[in-house]
Amino acid sequence: MKWLFNMGYLLAGALISPWYFFMALTTRKYRAGLSQRLGDIPFRERAGQSIWLHAVSVGELLASRPLIKALRERFPQYELVVTYTTRTAAEIARRELPGVYHCYSPLDLSWVVARFFKRLRPALIILMELELWPNWLMHAERAGVPVLLANGRISDRSFRNYLRFAPLLAPAFGAISHWAMQDETYAARAAELCSRAPRWRNRLWLQTGDGRWWVSAQDLSLEARRHWQEHLDEYLAAAENQGSVPLPRTFDPERRSELKPHRPLEFVQGRPQVYGIAMVPAPVSNSGNLKYDSLKGEVDPARLDHFRALFSIEPGQRLLVCGSTHPGEHEAIVDMLPRLGVRCLLVPRHPERYASVRDLLTRAGLPWVNRSELSAQSPAPRDAVILLDTVGELAMVYALADVVFVGGSLIKHGGQNMAEPVALGKATLFGPHTDNFKATVRELLEVNGALRVQDAAELEREITRLIADSAAREALGRAGQARLLASRGALARYMALIEGLLPAKAEVGP
Repeated sequence: MKWLFNMGYLLAGALISPWYFFMALTTRKYRAGLSQRLGDIPFRERAGQSIWLHAVSVGELLASRPLIKALRERFPQYELVVTYTTRTAAEIARRELPGVYHCYSPLDLSWVVARFFKRLRPALIILMELELWPNWLMHAERAGVPVLLANGRISDRSFRNYLRFAPLLAPAFGAISHWAMQDETYAARAAELCSRAPRWRNRLWLQTGDGRWWVSAQDLSLEARRHWQEHLDEYLAAAENQGSVPLPRTFDPERRSELKPHRPLEFVQGRPQVYGIAMVPAPVSNSGNLKYDSLKGEVDPARLDHFRALFSIEPGQRLLVCGSTHPGEHEAIVDMLPRLGVRCLLVPRHPERYASVRDLLTRAGLPWVNRSELSAQSPAPRDAVILLDTVGELAMVYALADVVFVGGSLIKHGGQNMAEPVALGKATLFGPHTDNFKATVRELLEVNGALRVQDAAELEREITRLIADSAAREALGRAGQARLLASRGALARYMALIEGLLPAKAEVGP
């Protein structure tokens, strides 16, 4: 199977290589980490085994910080290695993870993956949220390395695509040892994907009277499973006073090993106690959202004062922060700013959009300044819109805000993480398109802890109302903050799962 994925990747690479070569020459993010992604990782081959944690970008990396800290404390015998895909995540890792080995993740080519495995010698792989790279996963399965999908979520769109390509991706689904999902909806989707994987699909399970399960010793062929399902009553009737379920005479003798029980059935008064027949239950759990455990309800007051002075925010002046915004939202925000009459700090989701946002502000006649140009000696002009073009300061910016709009939600993008400003007690708004954060949105709306608006006009009306009504702002912020901070506690569940997947003792290299 790996050759099929390799051929697909190489064909796609041949088609896009002219474009990629041009982008690599002109755009920094396409050059970043390329040698590492080809297997040239910047540290030695592991002497012992490692725990390999992959967090694709900034959001996943920040959410994994409590887990990274706990792993280093609980399992010092394993070296922790963190990988990522984006340049911004690399910058965060350099600043936030001192003493932790980190690098760009490998391309999903079998020989590159094999080189990574040889260098890292992983005892466990932890994938944050959902990263289904077939060669990674199938190599892990062949090497006997357990894989934990942590803080898992599967968006509506991703779920449809995974189902569409399930026959091709089924081996990758089966290579995941446990799917630890953020909520029940995502857990149900993970169970559906697991059911498509041969590893979980082809074993037949019978539920016994004590609630335990009796399982076939090896994978069953389709014919064997059909025999079990069609003739279960016949088998059980013939099994009275015996220690195992007999085989029907019509079954192919060469296939009898497929029906060999892993252990005997339970018998009560001479009859086998079987309450159900099913395929193997998927290794899926609703383990909660690790992002809640990484939330902070407050920030350093001294740093807050520093940023307030840096941005020239005067006493009584109201600040609107628009975080993780996308094209289509930038235009709406710039259009409403003159009518709102507040200071604004804009945080485009993608750095390559800064230039277009600056152009919008200039055409609208609004003064602006880049955060990177500011210092204690050169603070922002008092009326300027501030563009946050630095990495790792979004939480501090949210803490300064009176009202927050979280982008990716007025357009059909699926939303961005609204938990961070809410946890800081900020009056937070978002649009109707939040499919990627359904559980968080549901929790917040249940307690009136955030506001959902349907379009830009309603967004402007609600911002205007909240800016004028401090009591409404504070009530909205307090309700959301209390709900999210009370939802923390997933970390302990994840650590228990990891403890069960790791070998009892780390292997030592030569």
